[in-house]
Amino acid sequence: MLRYLTIPLLLLALLACNSGPTIAQGFTLAEITRVIDGDTIDVRLNGNIQRVRLIGIDTPETVAPGQPVDCWGPEASAKAKELMEGQRVELETDPSQGDKDVFGRLLRYVWLDGTNVAEAMIESGDGEEYTYRTAYRHQKAFQEAEGRAQQAKAGIWGNCKLLGPQSGPGPEPDRDCSDFTSWRQAQDFYEAAGGPETDRHRLDGDGDGIACEGLR
Repeated sequence: MLRYLTIPLLLLALLACNSGPTIAQGFTLAEITRVIDGDTIDVRLNGNIQRVRLIGIDTPETVAPGQPVDCWGPEASAKAKELMEGQRVELETDPSQGDKDVFGRLLRYVWLDGTNVAEAMIESGDGEEYTYRTAYRHQKAFQEAEGRAQQAKAGIWGNCKLLGPQSGPGPEPDRDCSDFTSWRQAQDFYEAAGGPETDRHRLDGDGDGIACEGLR
């Protein structure tokens, strides 16, 4: 009898080992291949590269054609790269927002190690809570995170003159190498701000495309 039970038990063990991680309904595993800016990324999903627009957040522009770089745009892009670049994440759908936006980008929440990336960026002042037409699943949490960022004057709330009925964007704060805690952070900011073609913040003294070499 023991001999006849051995094969089924082995098969069950193999199936358990090969079943992979359990993903909740509405979630999909993906690998981030490129961070475009603070609220837009490219991911490898089911073998294809797809562009994703994060739900519930709007970050300052850095790559919009024909538009100047917004105040805090390079900082927000650098933060997004720091959090997401090259990471394996979970993408969460939200039926209230639809599957794609008008530009054909997937609309998703991005989760990394149990953290909602958009909420984390709003809390650090690297983006604003953004509601497009209808309320979304995590709206309350995002709005509360924005309230804490405003109170702390974090990121855009302490460094930029925000858009309003009779106001325009304030000047982009000047940065130097002492503002960064690592070379990678400085390099991401430098590239988001235009890289060697502009180097508005004079982070690349010898013009070789490497910012703040003293931090390496």
